[in-house]
Amino acid sequence: MNPIKIAFYLDTAAHVAIAEHAIAAARKAMPQAEIWHLTTLDGPTLSADKELRMSVKGEFAYRQAIISAELTGNVLFLDVDVVVNEDVSHVFAHDFDVCVTTDMRPGVPDIKYNGGVIFSRCPQYWLAIAEAGRGMDFYKTAGDWEPIERARGAV
Repeated sequence: MNPIKIAFYLDTAAHVAIAEHAIAAARKAMPQAEIWHLTTLDGPTLSADKELRMSVKGEFAYRQAIISAELTGNVLFLDVDVVVNEDVSHVFAHDFDVCVTTDMRPGVPDIKYNGGVIFSRCPQYWLAIAEAGRGMDFYKTAGDWEPIERARGAV
């Protein structure tokens, strides 16, 4: 079986310290996983095992999705502020293409899914997300999942 990849997308130096904490926690909880840093050409450097740098322009969600589509296999995509407390590799024993978690934070009922924790085996999902998010201002539309839900049906 191919190793599980844990991928963090970070293309700005503003959150490097947070990302390094998340990487250390992921290494501790899942030492068998490959830690990947996905970023743009001018993004910061992290202590990941592997790095994927690409020249991508556009809004945040578009850049992240285009680069994420390059990873294949069992990939756990995490926001840099997510701390892995235990091994979650057992999730990949189930049959799915993409698995997202429900966002249950109080006070944000319009946000249905936690886009900061995504289990994926489907690069086509990321391409559909990129197309749906092309030109979308992530910060203004973060609670509007309708375009994303339509894209999900396309894969």
